[in-house]
Amino acid sequence: HLHRGDQLPWPTSAEVAAGTSELLLGDDECAFMAQVDTASTQQAVERFAGREHDLPALCWVNLNVTDVAGHRAGPHSDLVRAAIVDSDRRLARVLDAVEAAGVLDRTAVIVMADHGMQLSSPAEATSLEEHLPAAAGWHLVDHALAYEIP
Repeated sequence: HLHRGDQLPWPTSAEVAAGTSELLLGDDECAFMAQVDTASTQQAVERFAGREHDLPALCWVNLNVTDVAGHRAGPHSDLVRAAIVDSDRRLARVLDAVEAAGVLDRTAVIVMADHGMQLSSPAEATSLEEHLPAAAGWHLVDHALAYEIP
């Protein structure tokens, strides 16, 4: 079993390259995130292999390269398309491992994203302050993140 503070194996360059588009590997930020996504995928696959431990009751696989690619090149870019294809392959590896473990029929799989993206013009940018209710109770961080304080 893994315990807090345990060091997890980091994927080799060859392992990352095997599952990552050359386009992504050509961008330093995307290449790093592909390493993180490869590690996340490998750890999930290992957990469902169940060789030295019980199968997980809950498994969270976080894939980030699509987010980084979107911020780097925009939502309709070739970089994002490559990131989606790579993430789809990684998800397939995890689902294959769940199926091989014999628990696919009793496993809920939820795919989520932290936000969408759309192209916008910097000339049309507005501050959140203009859209927040006039009432007190809002905390604004860097004019970009707003939190309602109960």
